[in-house]
Amino acid sequence: MKERNYSWETTFGTDDEMMHTFSDRVKVLVNFKFETVTTVKDGEPVDKFTCTGMTIHEYETFLFGIAKTAEILKGM
Repeated sequence: MKERNYSWETTFGTDDEMMHTFSDRVKVLVNFKFETVTTVKDGEPVDKFTCTGMTIHEYETFLFGIAKTAEILKGM
C-alpha cells in the first residue's frame, strides 16, 4: 500500500493565534490564550474544542485527520 503525504500551511497571526490551512475550504484556527482549536469548513466553524492537556502526538493525529478530510473535499 502506497503511503500518502499530507501537507498544510501554518501561519502565525499574533502571539496567541495560529492558523493551519489545508485547502481553500478547510482551515484550523488555534487560540493559545484560550487554548481552543476551531475547525472551519467553507468559512463556517464546524467543530471547536479546548486543547488543554492535548499531547503533540494527539494534535498531530488530529491534523492528519483534517488533512485527509481536506483531500476528499478537494475531489468534490
